[in-house]
Amino acid sequence: MTQLVSSSIQTLIMPLQQPLFLVRLSLLNQTNLIRQFPSWKHQALKLKEENDSLKVELESLKKLQAELQITNLNKSYKKVKPVRLVSLQNKALLTSSDLTGIIPGQPLVSKLSLLGIVEAVTPPVVKVIPLNLDGLKLDVKLSSGPQGRYTYTNNMPLLIDISSKETILPGDTLFTKASVNIPENLIIGQVVDVLSQSSDPLQKASVKLSQDLNTANDLFIITEP
Repeated sequence: MTQLVSSSIQTLIMPLQQPLFLVRLSLLNQTNLIRQFPSWKHQALKLKEENDSLKVELESLKKLQAELQITNLNKSYKKVKPVRLVSLQNKALLTSSDLTGIIPGQPLVSKLSLLGIVEAVTPPVVKVIPLNLDGLKLDVKLSSGPQGRYTYTNNMPLLIDISSKETILPGDTLFTKASVNIPENLIIGQVVDVLSQSSDPLQKASVKLSQDLNTANDLFIITEP
């Protein structure tokens, strides 16, 4: 009889024990989480310190890269000025901590690629005509020898005024010809397709520009070739 009563009582209280067990388990888990908070906080602070350190190293590397770029350009040209793009619509506006020596006609470059020509200097900004602005014309030569002109017309970069006696090869690289302000062998782009007919007295071809001012890094103006 006693055993029967005990069994009945156990049956009655079991549903009550089950929620209590779950409550205890939940409290235990929460307690463990609370105990781990100091450790997590320490790890979070450590990760933040490492992240801050990486940011400092990245900025140092960027500065070193810019300094190396200036050094390399100074080996190729007498004087260069680092500049920063402010805005780019039809024409580009750039600025620098020192505009001394920058005059109209000088080339804007990134590495060894030509990006545009200085049009005007109005401190604190420099106005530049980019290579993809209608009307710009430059004397150029191809890596295979022919000489002509680069222009941008109807939203298309073109190589023009190449004698019909010359051969234009797709993939040929366009370089600048030397002038008063522009050194020779700045890269403009590559020939894509010949657009002229064999009967035309002068040939023309479409061109893919070497770099885009929108995405170029490490901008410099060559103030003395």
